[in-house]
Amino acid sequence: MITEQVAKVMRGNLKKIAKKGVKLEDARLKIGLEPTGEPYITAMSGRTEIERLGWGKVLGLMFALAPQVEESIHNKLTGLSESEGIPVELINVRISAADKKANPRAHLFNGDKLVRAAEIEELV
Repeated sequence: MITEQVAKVMRGNLKKIAKKGVKLEDARLKIGLEPTGEPYITAMSGRTEIERLGWGKVLGLMFALAPQVEESIHNKLTGLSESEGIPVELINVRISAADKKANPRAHLFNGDKLVRAAEIEELV
């Protein structure tokens, strides 16, 4: 259930990025950790960061869940950092549109280097 909600939120945000003049196939959401360990999310066009987003804006009507979402993402990325051997400050997941409906797909990165495909479930 939560995975479906997260996929819906990601799909909506990819479409919002595309409405700003970015081709849907180039729209990305980059989720990572600040050096302080705080999770961040950034809108991207291809490999170019275009805007840092707030969790409340990303979550829309589910903004009340922002603290729980941030904590979950922090824990999941920290765990992936340890299991994949990626420094915490470099680990990030990029969400992109898998199709014209903007169904999300995820990829794990070490900085700008692709590590592997990931599942949305790995983030929630």
